[in-house]
Amino acid sequence: PPLERIIRTLNRCHDGNRGLRVVAIDIPSGLDATTGLAEGVTVVADLTVVLGGAKCGLLSAAGASYTGELDFADIGIVDGPETAAALVTKASLSELLPKRPPDAHKGTFGRLLVLAGSERYVGAAYLVSASAVRAGAGLVTLAAPRWLRDIVASRLAEVTYVPLPDGGATADPRGTTEQLLEALPRCDALAIGPGLAMDGGVGDVVEAVLRGAAGAGLPAVVDADALNALAARSGWQDWVGPKVVMTPHLGELARLLGSEPPGSEAPWDLASRLSQAWGVTVVLKGPFTAIGSGGASWVHARPNPALATAGTGDVLTGIIGGLLARGLPPLDAARAGVWAHGAAAANISAELRAGGMAASDLLAKIPGVLAQLVS
Repeated sequence: PPLERIIRTLNRCHDGNRGLRVVAIDIPSGLDATTGLAEGVTVVADLTVVLGGAKCGLLSAAGASYTGELDFADIGIVDGPETAAALVTKASLSELLPKRPPDAHKGTFGRLLVLAGSERYVGAAYLVSASAVRAGAGLVTLAAPRWLRDIVASRLAEVTYVPLPDGGATADPRGTTEQLLEALPRCDALAIGPGLAMDGGVGDVVEAVLRGAAGAGLPAVVDADALNALAARSGWQDWVGPKVVMTPHLGELARLLGSEPPGSEAPWDLASRLSQAWGVTVVLKGPFTAIGSGGASWVHARPNPALATAGTGDVLTGIIGGLLARGLPPLDAARAGVWAHGAAAANISAELRAGGMAASDLLAKIPGVLAQLVS
C-alpha cells in the first residue's frame, strides 16, 4: 500500500473502459523483470515503453499478457553485455535488400527449389511456393508428383516444376531422389520439409537431398518434417553444412534434441547455443521468435497470436527460402524473413481481433513489408 490500491483501481478502470490506454514506463509495475511472472497485483498495460535494454521478463509469454505492445526507446544507456541478444527490427534491417536494377531478369533474383506437401498436407506446397514468389525469388520450382502439380498450378500459375514419380518420396524414394539431385545444380537455394509427412521413404529422400545441397554449397531452409527426418538420424550435424537455416518450433526442437529443451533457458540463449553446436542458423519459433548464428543471438519482440494458425510456418519457410535464392546470407535471410512474417501479420491482425486470419492472407502483404527494407 498505497501502490496495490492504485494498481487495482487502474486495472478496474481499464477493464471498464477499453478506450482507456494504459502505458507502462520501462516495465509494468508488479511484473518480475527476470521471469515475466506477476506474483502480486500488476499493471495490465496496452503499451510498454522500454528504456534501454529489454528485461528478460518482458520477452516472455507470461509477461506478454501484461506488457501489451513493446516500444524500445534509446535514452543513451551504455550497451549491455556482449552476449545479450539484439532485437530484430526494421531499423536493424534497413537497406538490407538492394534495389532491383533496370536490366534485371528472373535469373538475377535466383531460383528456389521447393520440396513440400503430401496427400495429407497439400496446402503446404502452395504456401511455401507462393510466399517465395512474393518474397521476390526470380523463379520458384516445386518438386511434386502430377496430382500435386495439378492442385498447385490451379492456384499459382507462376511456379515451374520438377516432375516426381506418382508415388513421390513416400512410395518411390529412389526415383524421387534422382530427380531432385539432378535439379539441384540448376538452383540457387532449397526449401524443404513443410507437409512432407514421414511415411515410407521420406526420411531417406530428405537426407540425400540435404547431403547433395551441402556438397554443392547450396543454402537451404529446413522446416517441419525435414527436421523430423533429421531427428531420426544420428550425426546429421556433421554433414548438414553451414548454409542451413533450421526453423523448429519447440516440439520439433525436442525431437532434434531427444528431450524437452530446458525450461529455464531463454529462447535466444538456446538458439545461440544450438547454432554454435550445430554450425547452422537456428530460428526458434514462438511468441518471441529467437535467431541464433555463430553463437550470437537475436529476438523478434513483436508477439502476434494471429499467427497461431495452420500454415503460417510454411509461409515463413517460403519467405526465408525466397530471400536465400535472392542471395542473402543465411543469417540475413532469417532475420529479414522473421521480421517480414511478423510485419505482414501485424498489417492484418488489427482487423481480426477475434481471430480468423488464414495463412494465405499473409501472401499479399509480403512484398509491401519487404519494400521497407530496400536500400
